[in-house]
Amino acid sequence: MEQEGWRRGLGNVSGKLFKLLKSFCRWQGGDIVFIAAGLGDAALYRTDHIAEELNFYGFRAVVLYKDDPFLMQKIKRFKIVIFHRVTEDGKVKKILSQLKRRRQVFIYDTDDLVFDLELFKQTDAYKNFNDWQKKQYEKSVGLGILKNKELAGITTPTSFLAGKLKRFGKPVFVVKNKLSQQDLEWSWQARKIYLKRAEGANKEVRLGYFSGSITHNRDFATIIPALTSILSKRKNVFLYLVGYLDLVDDEFYNCFVGQIRRLPFVSRRKHFQNIAQVDINLAPLEMNDYCQAKSELKFVEAGVVGVPTVAVRNQTFSEAIDDGKTGLLAGNTEEWREQLEKLICDGEYRRTVGENARQLVLKKYLTTSGDNRDYYRFLEKHL
Repeated sequence: MEQEGWRRGLGNVSGKLFKLLKSFCRWQGGDIVFIAAGLGDAALYRTDHIAEELNFYGFRAVVLYKDDPFLMQKIKRFKIVIFHRVTEDGKVKKILSQLKRRRQVFIYDTDDLVFDLELFKQTDAYKNFNDWQKKQYEKSVGLGILKNKELAGITTPTSFLAGKLKRFGKPVFVVKNKLSQQDLEWSWQARKIYLKRAEGANKEVRLGYFSGSITHNRDFATIIPALTSILSKRKNVFLYLVGYLDLVDDEFYNCFVGQIRRLPFVSRRKHFQNIAQVDINLAPLEMNDYCQAKSELKFVEAGVVGVPTVAVRNQTFSEAIDDGKTGLLAGNTEEWREQLEKLICDGEYRRTVGENARQLVLKKYLTTSGDNRDYYRFLEKHL
């Protein structure tokens, strides 16, 4: 598995490098340019997918990267510049100066509370950084741009985070994370796998936890007591831990090693196929402001395949999920155990909740859903 993980990892890096090099060759102008700080899933959802949505609704939007050596020349060709999680370093200060001189409009997008350094320092993400990485965050990510008086507006994926961003005195728009048309195609393929499993006589019930980074150990730990109760009692229940999660020496892992299956972090296409291998998706989070700011993506990515989710009962998931219908919410250990038991014991109910979630995702969480009318008008005004 380790060798296979290295191969997949190299494939992911190669794909991202190709994407970066391809962006370097974009010299065409347009209405809107997104400047992404990196190449991870956060940038994918907040730049590529939103650009796809805007293009679908008649705007001309492209994505460039902060490390592009020709960036300062390229952005002259656009009317609106949107920075995603970009830190105000020397290069960005020069860009902001140019934008002011040319009277170009700029917007800031953040999908996290990384602009609040004191809060971010309390997270696993920051604690897992090396000294060089911590130094990159010394001035907070985006705080200088958010305080810039020329800033035209702010975008973010959750209403909780929007409330935190209103203190900067600029228009704030909730622009949800959505699935691309490519994601939709991959999800259809994955759904065939899921339906084939659902039609079988398999008595296993699989719980799945999908971790996209090494920052979720404490999130997962919040549901270990409930999982301990369930796995102890039900030997037909298996837990799939996918991606980055540090449980190798954990007492919980050692106790249930026969019921726990580990899968490595994979490409997005394979990610949807992995989701299709489980019956119930788990979306726990710590109850603090940093985690409250996270979006409902775990629910969305599972929902498009038709897999039901049990999620933490916080503001974001409570707004996204109709409890008991499109998913289930849990606020403490007893609720996690009860909600999981409902889905484990009733296969028909699982499939109904999963299908309800799928219909909701297809209606609200695709780049073609067109529900950001206020934001579109805001952009049109500045064009």
